[in-house]
Amino acid sequence: MEKIILKALELAGFKNPDVIAEIISHTPNAQVATEMLLGVYTPKVVEPWTEYRRSRYSDTIAVIVSYNELGNKVNVITYNQQTKMAYYATKEDYQNKVHQDERPKGDCYTSGRVATKGVEEISLTKDIEDFENDFREKITPEDVELIFTSWLTFGEPLVETTDGQLLQSF
Repeated sequence: MEKIILKALELAGFKNPDVIAEIISHTPNAQVATEMLLGVYTPKVVEPWTEYRRSRYSDTIAVIVSYNELGNKVNVITYNQQTKMAYYATKEDYQNKVHQDERPKGDCYTSGRVATKGVEEISLTKDIEDFENDFREKITPEDVELIFTSWLTFGEPLVETTDGQLLQSF
């Protein structure tokens, strides 16, 4: 890549292409820096707060806040279902999903996090490639609303309507 950049800078008429190539190599995104210098850069159009994605590893939802191709960074806000610590006194409790909110006195078989009602929000800055790899699936604002509603009404009883649909009671 370095030879290509150097040749492109020479052909474009830069007086010190080796110095410029060295500077480019120290930017987070050398390809974008080179395209900018050569006047062929086309910025990726990302409308902040309009593109929602789901993590490929969990139910985490991310929304892009800002996108910096030259800096190779994307600022996002991630949303997860709220969780809380749960303690399982015995193996049977763990297998039957019977937990305690407070750590029991004495021995505890295991502990972990369990889903609860609510939404957790975290601001992150990620490398663009990592973000694109971790959050591949684009989802609609309507899907986000359905997911948030399920997190905000988690544990509430369902009510059956006259046509047989199950709805959350509010």
